[in-house]
Amino acid sequence: MQTQRFKDNNLYLGHFSNQVLVHCPKCRNKATVDTCCGVLSCDTCGYYAMKEDKEYYRLEIQLNCPQCGKRIEFAIDKVTEKKEKMRVSCPPCGFAHAYKPKYTEHSIVNYKEYIRDYKRPQRNEREDCVFNTDLWLKKPYKNHLFWANNYQHLDYLKRYIQATIRERHDYPRMSMIARLPPFIKSKKNREDLLKIIEGLEKK
Repeated sequence: MQTQRFKDNNLYLGHFSNQVLVHCPKCRNKATVDTCCGVLSCDTCGYYAMKEDKEYYRLEIQLNCPQCGKRIEFAIDKVTEKKEKMRVSCPPCGFAHAYKPKYTEHSIVNYKEYIRDYKRPQRNEREDCVFNTDLWLKKPYKNHLFWANNYQHLDYLKRYIQATIRERHDYPRMSMIARLPPFIKSKKNREDLLKIIEGLEKK
């Protein structure tokens, strides 16, 4: 095999996350999620959706347990959906009952403030985290899932996988390449993964 060299440019997943290719929720063809402004659009059927700002509430429970009389107090921040009743268990005696919670501190959070979580590597690898729509560039491999956000991301992974010499630079934070799962880093999977990439490039 001809020697091919890859140099890690210390890029993060967020570098490949501004435009994410997904399956259109309406026609299942290729659509694009613009994570910078929270828009999903499909050129095939014309489907268009925009992510709205989120409303947050603080949920509070304050009461005495009807069974043992002990005080129950707790709160949950950043609740996005109001519920009429919530089932609560008393820690001391275990008695459970449905109570009406109190909601306070209503606030509206701008889309760009909460979309920051999208670019974290811990996100669901099967879908985009703006509209939770299936990724376009993905393929099961053994007990794993190989995926890419877009063709630029796919090409970067391809260059890493096909390289016989892989170079990394000292850097205070771990790059996307450093965080790759072992099955992608394993050279024994190189040929199989390159075949998968070849198929995804044609989609």
